[in-house]
Amino acid sequence: MRISGQTITGPVKRVIELPRGDGEPLSIEITPLPLGFSTRLRENGVVPPAPRLEVLRDASGKALRDSDGQLLVRPDDQGADYLADCERYFQRVAVLSIATSLAASSKVELETNGADFGQNWSAYADQLLAEFAAFGWIAGDLVLLATAIADLSNLTASDVDGAQRSFFRRQ
Repeated sequence: MRISGQTITGPVKRVIELPRGDGEPLSIEITPLPLGFSTRLRENGVVPPAPRLEVLRDASGKALRDSDGQLLVRPDDQGADYLADCERYFQRVAVLSIATSLAASSKVELETNGADFGQNWSAYADQLLAEFAAFGWIAGDLVLLATAIADLSNLTASDVDGAQRSFFRRQ
C-alpha cells in the first residue's frame, strides 16, 4: 500500500516510561495492536460476559408471563457475579493487549507463552496478570500501558475505560 506515493515501512513503535518508586523510570517499547485483535480475542474465548437473566415476579412471588405464556425476564446487570465477570473480562483484554504489544519488543521477554494455552486465552490472560504482578507491576502501570497502547492503536478513550475501572476496583 502507498500513501501519497510512499510505501510505509517498518512497524510503528513508541517508547513510554513507567514511573518507578526510586525515581528512575522504566522505559518500555510498545507497538500498536494488529488489525483483527478483537476478532482473535473472541475466537480464543475472551468474550464479554452476559448478565444472568432474572425472572420477573409479581408481589406474591409468582412468575410473570406475557400474553403467549412466555416467562418475562430481565438482565441482572447489577449482580455481584456479573460485575466480577465484567471486571475479569476487562482485565484480560488489557493484559492480552499489553502482551501483544510487547511481543514485538526485543527488550521484553515474557515467561508466559501464549502457545502453551492453545485457544484458552482466558487462562493465558490470568497467567500474564500473575506474571506482571510477580514482576512488581501495579494497577497503575497496567493502566498506563493499556492506555498508551490504545492511543498508539488509534482506539478511542471509551475502548479502555472498562479496563481502567476494573484495575482500580480491586485495589
